[in-house]
Amino acid sequence: MKRSVFWPLLISCLAFILLALTLLHPLSASASSVLAGRTTHRQVSLSSGSNLSYHGGPVMVGTVKTYAIFWEPTGSYVSPTYNSLILRYFQDVGGTPLYHNNSQYANSHNKHPVTSTLGGSWLDTRPYPGPKLMETDIQQEVTLALQTNGWTPSIHKLFIVFAAKGEIMCTSQPG
Repeated sequence: MKRSVFWPLLISCLAFILLALTLLHPLSASASSVLAGRTTHRQVSLSSGSNLSYHGGPVMVGTVKTYAIFWEPTGSYVSPTYNSLILRYFQDVGGTPLYHNNSQYANSHNKHPVTSTLGGSWLDTRPYPGPKLMETDIQQEVTLALQTNGWTPSIHKLFIVFAAKGEIMCTSQPG
């Protein structure tokens, strides 16, 4: 991928991930147990100049620890510099003006992610369970990474799974 396309694409993906984490649900079953009981159903509107509305769910605030999980089965292709660039990004982005874009993801007390640090990374070379990675496969991969590395889930932690080039990822199980 050309360098000029890499960073905007990565930034867009990260913004989407943060939005998904704040508005939808956590990736792992163990993370959802941490969040149980924290969701309120009170709707709070932000100022008219804002582009998001808060709907009462949990929000990552303060410092967010990001964990990179690289799921790359033996024989799959990953660019030799891909993992190191991803890790470098997570090491560098935390306190930059780019990260301050996250102020639009505030809760009812106007609290939002302020900075980020790289919490850790892990390389898993196990084969994928099938021709397509389903949402449950990704959830199980996060759970395995937590168990293997002694990581603990929290509303202040972000676990991202990166697959090898060309891998097809689905959002739900086939009906």
